[in-house]
Amino acid sequence: MKIITRIKITLVFLIISFCAANTFTQNTSAGDELEKYFKAARDNKSYSFDNNLIKSDVEKLLLAKAEYYGKDTLDKVRLYALNIIRKIGIKSENGSIRQKSVALLIDACRDKNSGVCGSASRYLTYFMKDDYTKEAQVQLALLLNEKPYHFNRIILLNGFVKPDNSKTTIQNIIDTDSTLTKKDRWSAKLALARMGDEKYVNYCVQKIQSMPINDDIVYELLPDLIYTRQPSAFSYLIKILNNDAKLCMSSNPDKEAAILCGYRVMEYLAPVIKDFPLQTDASGDIQHDDYDDALAIVRKWFEDNPEYEILTSNF
Repeated sequence: MKIITRIKITLVFLIISFCAANTFTQNTSAGDELEKYFKAARDNKSYSFDNNLIKSDVEKLLLAKAEYYGKDTLDKVRLYALNIIRKIGIKSENGSIRQKSVALLIDACRDKNSGVCGSASRYLTYFMKDDYTKEAQVQLALLLNEKPYHFNRIILLNGFVKPDNSKTTIQNIIDTDSTLTKKDRWSAKLALARMGDEKYVNYCVQKIQSMPINDDIVYELLPDLIYTRQPSAFSYLIKILNNDAKLCMSSNPDKEAAILCGYRVMEYLAPVIKDFPLQTDASGDIQHDDYDDALAIVRKWFEDNPEYEILTSNF
C-alpha cells in the first residue's frame, strides 16, 4: 500500500511539474514574442504578433506589458500597444480582462496623437456594453467635455454606453457649442436617438428616408440607422431589404452591374438581430454561397418574425 501511495504521489508531482513547466514555457514564449513585436515598432518595422499566443493563462501578463508600452514616448509603439490591448480584450472570456482593456482604451482617447486616439476610440466600438464598468462610464462621459480627437466617435460611444448625465451633456453640446463640425452635430443627434429621444429618432430616420436610395446612402448612412437600434429605423431598413429595385452597384470593379441594395442591408442586420437566420464571417459577409437564396431566407424570416428583437448590447 505504501509503495502504491508513493507512486501516486510521484505521479501527481510529475503532472503538476509538467503543467507548471508548460505554463512557464507558454508565458516565456508569449512574452518574448511580444517583446519582439514592440522592438519592431520601435525600429519602425512591421511585425505580426501570433494571436494564438493569447491564451487565458498569459493574457494578464500580456495585458500588463501592453499597458506599459502604451505609455511609450513613440506614437507607433503606443499604437502597437493599443492593437494588443484590443486583441486581448476581445478574445478574453475573463470579464475583468475585458474591462481593464476598455479602461486602457478610454484613457488612450486622451492621447496627444490623433492616430492613437482614433484607434483607441475605434477599438472601443468592438466591446460589449457590459465591458464598461461604472468608472469607465464616468471617464467616457468626461471625454464629452474634453473634446479629444475623433470627437464624433466619442459622442457615439456615449450614446451606446449611456453613462449617467451624458444625455444632458450631449443635448447641451447641440444647443450651445457653435464649434461643432457637421459630422459631430450629426453624431450627437444619432447618439440621442440611440438613447431613445423620440425627437431625434424621428429626425434621423426622416432625414435618411427623404434621400433616394443609392450606394452612397447604403454605405454611408444606413449604418447610422443600424446604430440607433430604434424600431422605426429598422422598419425602414427592412423596407429596403424587401425592395426589388436594383438601386445599388456590385462591388466588382471589372464587372459593374446594378444589384439589390438588400444584399448589403442583410449584412448590416445580421449582428444586431437576435436569432438572425444566417451567420456572418469575420469580415461581415453572409456565410451563404447563394446571395439570392440568402436574401430570400432573410426576407421570409422577417415576414415570419414581425416581433423580432433588436440587440443593444453591442455598438
